[in-house]
Amino acid sequence: MLYQLSYASGRTYYSKKAPLFREPVQACLSKEGGCMKVVKLDCRGMSCPEPLMILKNAVRPLEKGDRVEILSDDPVSLRDFPAFCKFMGHLMAAMPDEAHPHLFIIEK
Repeated sequence: MLYQLSYASGRTYYSKKAPLFREPVQACLSKEGGCMKVVKLDCRGMSCPEPLMILKNAVRPLEKGDRVEILSDDPVSLRDFPAFCKFMGHLMAAMPDEAHPHLFIIEK
């Protein structure tokens, strides 16, 4: 089962586990002419190809400039997400680091 939570603020969350993000965060980041939609995905505990397929389905309806923040602890994601972004022409805005070991940020 995949949980989906949509907030009035415009944020949508997907997770196989009970929702990790319980509180809506600031919904609107400044973007010329309006707001940037941010979708958060929790794919921790999933293995290839699930995180990539969930990312692909989440990115499809977004507009240029919108973002996906995805948590994935699958080591294959370190290779798959950048390759997906390069192939589809999306921006890999952030890769995991010491402060956020499982966080990827992708901008359409």
